[in-house]
This record gives sequence, C-alpha cells and structure tokens, in this order.
Amino acid sequence: MDKDEIAELKKELAKLRAQSALSTFNVQLANVQTVKDANVLAVEIPDSNVDTLRMLADKFREKYPKAGAAVLVTGATVIAVVTEDLVKRGLKAGDLITGIGGKGGGRPNLAQGSLTADINDALSKLAKVVEEKLK
Repeated sequence: MDKDEIAELKKELAKLRAQSALSTFNVQLANVQTVKDANVLAVEIPDSNVDTLRMLADKFREKYPKAGAAVLVTGATVIAVVTEDLVKRGLKAGDLITGIGGKGGGRPNLAQGSLTADINDALSKLAKVVEEKLK
C-alpha cells in the first residue's frame, strides 16, 4: 500500500468515526435530563477525538441554544459546554469538568480537560454539579 492509499484510508476511518460519534450522540440526546430548568447531557463517545467532541458540542448548542449544559467524554479527554444564559446564572464549563472529578478549563461557555476518574461514575455526578452551581 502506498502513502496515498494509507492517507485515504485514514481519512475514511476518521469520517466513519465521526459519523458513529454523531449517531451515538443523537441517541444520547434522548437522555437529556432537566435540572433546574436546564437541559443537561452527560455522554461518553467511545473511539473519538477532541475535534469530534468539539463538533458534537456545537451540535448540542444548535439543539439547545438556551438552557443547555453538556459534558462529552472520550477516553481521558473531556469537553464541557454551557449556554450563555446559564453562564450568567453562575454555571461555568470548567466547573462542570472539575465537579465531575476532571482537570481543565477554558472559557465559561466551553472548556476542555482530562478525566482520570471512572467515566460512568464521573458522568453520573453531572446533574448534581449543575444543581449546586446554577442560581
């Protein structure tokens, strides 16, 4: 196999992984919890990468332009997204990451970090974190 073929296969694999991530994400959107009138989503996207998580964070904001907070995890990488109206109510993306046991930070509406804790355990804490922080 030459370099071009390998590059093509890598591109194809990345595309398939992104499609798979999107379909996992769309299924998980049905599991959005309501916490203090905010739409909260905690989801693991296996075999993904940070670019895909960012794309999914944008999709989440398209669906919930207001009253939305989400944490997306793949492996040890975590991305948190919070809509502007919730930022004004005291909820910051970085707080979501640290609240579930991760490390990281960024802007109040979008943060990135790492998670070494058990993923299911961490994600199960999200609703409580949102409830505590939202004013």
